[in-house]
Amino acid sequence: AKAAAAKMTATAPKNSSAAALSRGQRKRQAKKDKYLQKQKFITMTTSTLQKQQQPTKRMDDLNSIREALLGTIHENEEYHEPQSKTVIKSNKAKQYLIAKEMTQFQFI
Repeated sequence: AKAAAAKMTATAPKNSSAAALSRGQRKRQAKKDKYLQKQKFITMTTSTLQKQQQPTKRMDDLNSIREALLGTIHENEEYHEPQSKTVIKSNKAKQYLIAKEMTQFQFI
């Protein structure tokens, strides 16, 4: 109890009214100080957490935009109309097509 009283006098303001506080008033003041200290700690930690989360929120937003864009690209690729197969009726057209494909194949 003496250590608590010594602690209270060390943290109490150094004026004449602080010395005139009764035991109950000192207890209430100590509770109030402890509560205010907790509130200060809570606001400090929440503000630091918010600051830490802001860049990640931005990255999450950018990632969601990227995913949406990639999703539309993939959807567009899936919905392309299939190329109509050309019907080759003559042997001359078939040979021409084979020659054309062979020249393209040589570049690969």
